[in-house]
Amino acid sequence: MKINEIKNSAKIKLTGNYIKCASSSLLYFIIISLITFFQTKIAVTMTNSIVLAIVQALFLLLSWILGYGIIANILDLSDIKTNSITDFINITIKNCIKYTKIGLLVLLKILAPLIIFLFSMYYWVGTMTANLNNVNFLCFNQNLVPLASTICILSVILLIYYILKYTLVAYTYYENPDMSEKDIVEKSKQLMKNNISKYVLLLLSFLHWFLIGALILLILNIFIETKYLTPFMVLFYSAIRPYFVATKYEFYKELNDVKVEKIKKKSNKKQEDGSN
Repeated sequence: MKINEIKNSAKIKLTGNYIKCASSSLLYFIIISLITFFQTKIAVTMTNSIVLAIVQALFLLLSWILGYGIIANILDLSDIKTNSITDFINITIKNCIKYTKIGLLVLLKILAPLIIFLFSMYYWVGTMTANLNNVNFLCFNQNLVPLASTICILSVILLIYYILKYTLVAYTYYENPDMSEKDIVEKSKQLMKNNISKYVLLLLSFLHWFLIGALILLILNIFIETKYLTPFMVLFYSAIRPYFVATKYEFYKELNDVKVEKIKKKSNKKQEDGSN
């Protein structure tokens, strides 16, 4: 299936249910905005770095679980499995433990490239600091900015590549709620095998929407102060998210159907070989 066909399937799925999906998405973004606000306030007032790191990790975990809740709620609304735009809260509470385990497994899978990325960022910042101050210190050489930048870019690409391997865990879990956490993570990885480039093209097909959003915000910024633009950003992303979630779900189903078809062909081939 081509990207346009995947997106058309998503549009059909949302037909008649888009307003409810967008309303649910709006509530989700309001909650996320409040979480971010409180996180920022706590970060400013808290002096203990260890406690601050724990609090930020908890906020990140809450955002991760809510992310699944809104995906499941949008898909339920589009399939008319529910009419409640607040079901994502119940879904979040119901699935918090299992989806947390899934998140931790994903974190373990991307831990090595994440560490490489953090060290490369540290090296790049140190090298840039040496260059700006025209002095060498520790392992940072002011003349090695191109090398440090190259290492940093490569580490970012590596980290993104690993993250994309597990980008379908929420959809895999939605379709297979009884599957073990390990199998869900592994299935997402298998589905994305040799399909990462196709997924990137799918993401790029939404680029014009974000450019339109950026243009609208740029125009609004002429009349409104930047700090007051957040509500408009929330409204924009609330309108786009159902379309994106439905499209990604159709992408997941296509990959899953292809995999099932391959398994059937292998099974039939084995049976034919056995009969011969």
